[in-house]
Amino acid sequence: MNITQAVQTISRQLLRLAAGGALLCQSAWALDCTSPRWVSLWQSAPADASLIALSPDIRINFPMGPNQSYRQVFSPLGGGATLRLKFSNRFSQSPLIIRSANLALQTVGAAIDPATLTTVRFNNGQSAVTVPAGQEIYSDPVSFRFNSLDKLSVSIATGDTAANFLPTGHMVGLEYSYVTLPRAGDHSADIQGSAYLFKTSRRHLLAGMEVLAPAHTASVVTLGDSITDGYQSGIGANQRYPDFLKRRIDDAGLPFFVVNAGISGNQVAKDSPFPQFGVSALNRLHADVLQVSGVSDVILLEGINDIGQDYFKLFDYWNRYNKIINAYQTLIRNMQMRGLKVMQGTLTPSGSAFNPFYSGPLARKLRQDVNWWIRNKSPADTIVDFDAAVRSPSNPEVIDLRYDAGDGIHFNGAGYARLADAVDLNRFQRSACRH
Repeated sequence: MNITQAVQTISRQLLRLAAGGALLCQSAWALDCTSPRWVSLWQSAPADASLIALSPDIRINFPMGPNQSYRQVFSPLGGGATLRLKFSNRFSQSPLIIRSANLALQTVGAAIDPATLTTVRFNNGQSAVTVPAGQEIYSDPVSFRFNSLDKLSVSIATGDTAANFLPTGHMVGLEYSYVTLPRAGDHSADIQGSAYLFKTSRRHLLAGMEVLAPAHTASVVTLGDSITDGYQSGIGANQRYPDFLKRRIDDAGLPFFVVNAGISGNQVAKDSPFPQFGVSALNRLHADVLQVSGVSDVILLEGINDIGQDYFKLFDYWNRYNKIINAYQTLIRNMQMRGLKVMQGTLTPSGSAFNPFYSGPLARKLRQDVNWWIRNKSPADTIVDFDAAVRSPSNPEVIDLRYDAGDGIHFNGAGYARLADAVDLNRFQRSACRH
């Protein structure tokens, strides 16, 4: 038995632990010191299951129904030769029936490279699988060589899903993916992609990817909101701050992947009334951070939406402040208890935002007070002063015009690169394999 066969045998044994293809999420605190081992290098944090997405970056909505195919395009922040994919039905009220799934390199639009077309299987060789409502599943190991930021395409054909089935997804994918009409049948292996009539930048069903990597390799998870999600950075540009961070890591020759756990509109302490903004960081910490395979470090940059979206408690200043601080303390404590090293980022300026709930006097004071706490009292292992990196030299309440995407909150490519440059790479743990 060669090394590849041995790894695949071990992987299949792990998959058998999930009865009937049910939830399989490796706990971050169950340390895996084998080599090679599964390490996450891409995530699309699930936010909701809904008919529409409230974002100008979505471009188009489309009809949903049974026997439909989804072609998801994404760029992993790392490379490898043996991978497994994570499919999510976390927020649906009915089972997800996957009829078939295929992986390939994207060429143009919905078209794929036929030489790279690879079947994705489940539960030791099955082409189809049913994922119960509220659960997620990993595929079998797939032999597929790829590099960091390659354009990968995962095509998923659904079966006879229930009438109330809606796909779990992620609102701001910042990459065009493609969808067929309902009842169009299985087009997961189509090369030209002409059956994929709809284009969307919302992600569906695909939630993550892991790769077999040496034991010294680890993942850095970036936990946050739209600023981590890369909102306004351009579709297909790979100019999110985690993308730039991965390029810096590669240039430095460090053994880290980067996993983006940002959800636009997300809050630290409270679930949003808008489903597309996801449940709070507190309520998704376990699924989106602690269960990430191979995670060693977390960069926490979140809280501006707790300031700007708390419309009905605008003048209840101390309650809002304490809620944010208490949430930070709980998040950091839970991550550190699992052996993770936490970097906490200061909140970036929003004083020129169009929305007065983000830019008004009370919002500005609250942001400054929260940042004072982060700089002086945070229990995080280290601080990343994102605020200082991007604020205007003449007015610390606003983003430097060189970095502003135009709305006073989000960043252009230069701004997201600036955020990545603020991270001290020497602060990362040397190995995720700890005793």
